[in-house]
Amino acid sequence: MTMHMPMATDLAAHLDRIRRSFLDRLGDRVLEIDAILQAMDRDGPRPELREAIVHRAHKTAGVAPSLGFDELGTLARAVEEGWGFGYGRLGDTEAARRTGAMLDEMERLLDADLDGR
Repeated sequence: MTMHMPMATDLAAHLDRIRRSFLDRLGDRVLEIDAILQAMDRDGPRPELREAIVHRAHKTAGVAPSLGFDELGTLARAVEEGWGFGYGRLGDTEAARRTGAMLDEMERLLDADLDGR
């Protein structure tokens, strides 16, 4: 049984580094999405702006739950579905509301991470 402890410790440390890297990049993702939303306010929800949000939400939805950020993953999936073309969009207002909720959760995680450092 003790033979497996170093492997478990190594795995936990590796996962912690991956989580740390994810959180380190999360602030940049918040800024990117916020800039896209500002461009939408200025220029309207052009297809390339929608796709830019869908792309970032898709990446977040795929990674966040596997790192223990289940709520962020759920919100990111909702954003992806809200702006996505293949999901029968819910309308720009609802998609923007979902995006705001995802950004709020991202900022909450970043604040919690800063408090924990």
